[in-house]
Amino acid sequence: MARKLTEELRQILTNGCRGQVDSACLPDDDRELGLLVNQLLLQRDQAKHERLAVKANLLDDVDALVEVLEKISLGNFKVQAPVMRLPEMDSVQIGIHDMVRKLEDNLLKILHGERKVSKVESKYRHIFENAIEGLFQLAPDGRFLTANPSLCEKLGYECCEQLLHGSTPSLLQCFVRPKESAEYERILREEGQLSDYVCRLKGKNEEGIWAKISLRGVYGSDKRLEFYEGYLLDVTESKVKEQAEKEKQIALEGSKAKSMFLANMSHEIRTPLNAIIGFNRLILERHLPPDLHQYLSNAQESAELLLVLLNDILDFSKIEAGQLDLGEDLFDAGKILDGAIKTMTVKADEKGLRLTGYLKGGAATTLVGDGHRLRQILLNLMGNSIKFTEQGGVTVLGEVYAETEESVVLHFEVIDTGPGIPDEVQLRIFDSFCQADNSITRLHGGSGLGLAISKRLVALLDGEIWIESEDGRGATFHFTVKFRKDCSGMSRMAGQEPVRVVEEVVPCDRALHILLVEDNKFNVDLAQIMLEGAGHQVTVALSGLQALRALLESRFDLILMDVQMPEMDGIMATRLIRSCESGRDECPPEYREMVQVLAARLKGGRLPIIAMTANAMSDDREKCVEAGMDDYISKPYNPDEIFSALNRAVMRKDSQCGVLLG
Repeated sequence: MARKLTEELRQILTNGCRGQVDSACLPDDDRELGLLVNQLLLQRDQAKHERLAVKANLLDDVDALVEVLEKISLGNFKVQAPVMRLPEMDSVQIGIHDMVRKLEDNLLKILHGERKVSKVESKYRHIFENAIEGLFQLAPDGRFLTANPSLCEKLGYECCEQLLHGSTPSLLQCFVRPKESAEYERILREEGQLSDYVCRLKGKNEEGIWAKISLRGVYGSDKRLEFYEGYLLDVTESKVKEQAEKEKQIALEGSKAKSMFLANMSHEIRTPLNAIIGFNRLILERHLPPDLHQYLSNAQESAELLLVLLNDILDFSKIEAGQLDLGEDLFDAGKILDGAIKTMTVKADEKGLRLTGYLKGGAATTLVGDGHRLRQILLNLMGNSIKFTEQGGVTVLGEVYAETEESVVLHFEVIDTGPGIPDEVQLRIFDSFCQADNSITRLHGGSGLGLAISKRLVALLDGEIWIESEDGRGATFHFTVKFRKDCSGMSRMAGQEPVRVVEEVVPCDRALHILLVEDNKFNVDLAQIMLEGAGHQVTVALSGLQALRALLESRFDLILMDVQMPEMDGIMATRLIRSCESGRDECPPEYREMVQVLAARLKGGRLPIIAMTANAMSDDREKCVEAGMDDYISKPYNPDEIFSALNRAVMRKDSQCGVLLG
């Protein structure tokens, strides 16, 4: 029977089915064993059933969790995991809840960070889009990767799309000058960056700009160049200003060179002209046959006309260079006009013209300013009218146009009966080198500078100048000038006459021992004749160095000092003399021994030194005064100027001696 039980049990186990051993069919001895087997089979079946239930519950729990995870993946962090059927799954539920909270926290942080990044990106995008500078990124080959609107505008593009995808998408194609493009590439190749590189760039419309470029390379983790980033500044305005400043400097240097040239030419012309005019004057003072006297008079007039032309050219040059300084002296406007009329009467008489002039209302007011320039304007305008007038005459009228407690504005009219001036010529009549008749066959000579100089002098005197004329009916030149009143009371005291403009020459009452320092033989002869003829003793030195040696040998009352001389000029000689007088040790080594001896002789004194030079520029007088000279005479000079300067020097010296003695 045990065999039968074994077979039934094998069959049950083999088939995997549920079943029981039929214990009733078993012998008594095996029945208890059958019951035990059936109990085991029952437990097996129960266990299998329980496992199937757990499996089903586990699958349900997993499905529920998958559903929850799917919702979480879609961003639903509010979902809750369901209650698990299996207690063992509770820890999984708790883990999912923790995971959800962490995910939610991390997501919030990420979202917050993205907002910050978005704000920063928006901020810098705004800066990029609205920057005044042209911002850009370039590929290693120079192509534009990005560009802001400012850069596009600077290069003439309406939008960035045109620049990035247009016909010139590379910075290298924007260079105007190949040399600058090559230099740009060289610097980038050698240094890897660019700082304030100034170059000329062109854009779409070919209108070039001056640009200042700075850029640097941006490298990846592998240290390979990814792109360049940089900025561009439009420096056209500053470059234009710089260029204008350079041109101005060149013009100033040119003006200085021109002034120097004119100064040298003036000196070279005035030096022989001084001898020509001086010797002619001496000869004309003698009794000569009428024809010879006429010849010399013509030569003298020609020389003086040449001097007038030279002075006009120098005045024009000084005015253009801003070097013309106005004087501040007392003068009588009425006497200025009278003197100008007397000067021009000879020319008017030669042409049979009537020349008259007066101040309306007797306005002969003593004023403060540059009366010499007022006289020059009047002479220029009267000379112009006389030159172009063939019949009738020239009239000069003056009046007080306006006045305040401190100043007076004078208005003058120069009226002629000449041919008149056409309207088109009036527009340019005051231009430099302009004449009413510029044809080769013009009847009247002249440089065309007189009216141009007058216009500039009037402007310097705070006035205006203009013309009224009709073709064939004469012309009237008007001008106004402004001067200060004499508020000091020096011009009139107790009914006395106003201060005179022209200095009266009073002969020196004693003979002087004069040291004449001059290198030009003819001017030496001329000065000796004039000075010795007036009773003075003259010693000649041909240079400043010879003058110092002469001072070692003799005592002199006065020095007439030329400026431009060989070996040592008059400026240097004067400075050394003043250094000796004052006890200052200011001497070049090569002259030290001689100057030390001279200092012992001159110390404590003050020897009058008068510049007598052909230098006639505005700063020449200042140089002479700065060197220590007491007075200044410009060549060509006349005897009155020499003797007036001698008188001033003697009076100054006597006054100083009187103060010392007192």
